[in-house]
Amino acid sequence: LDWLKRFIWSAYAAPGDGVARFKPGTLGQLSVGLRDVVAWCVEHHVFFPSEMTRDVVSSYIDDLRVQADDEGGNKDLTAAVAWNRLRVWTLIWKQRHELERSGVAPMPDAPFGLKGASTVAKEIGALAAGSYRPVPSEVGLPILNVAMNMLGAPARDVLELSDLCAEAYASNNN
Repeated sequence: LDWLKRFIWSAYAAPGDGVARFKPGTLGQLSVGLRDVVAWCVEHHVFFPSEMTRDVVSSYIDDLRVQADDEGGNKDLTAAVAWNRLRVWTLIWKQRHELERSGVAPMPDAPFGLKGASTVAKEIGALAAGSYRPVPSEVGLPILNVAMNMLGAPARDVLELSDLCAEAYASNNN
């Protein structure tokens, strides 16, 4: 994993493709994403940037989506956490010229195609938060039945009670 040292060095010494020079305090942020991406790459036998094709990145994104869609939700996988992890792929891509100059074969193509890392991170964060999960029929149907029943007599009772409360409030203020 010698290329990782070169990648980190280049991010601080010679940032590429419009990336601002990293400051020493940003290493903690970068290490959080790197830790997850490197562990995933080792587990999936991806050892060099030249092996990090768009299909490999898609597989990583699929794994993040599975984590986000876990039963009960994964509240720890927010859009910000996903962004920290996905940003590593973008940085490896943007450092490709410096990595190539230091003897490391670069990523063959941009990791996310036309979608940006932030768009994918927002999707994963929303999935983890539960905004994409539909309400199961065995929960939704009874709720809708009760709501339909509330449109009848109970709704009139609530409106009448509201009027009585408004009258009582008005009589106390006079």
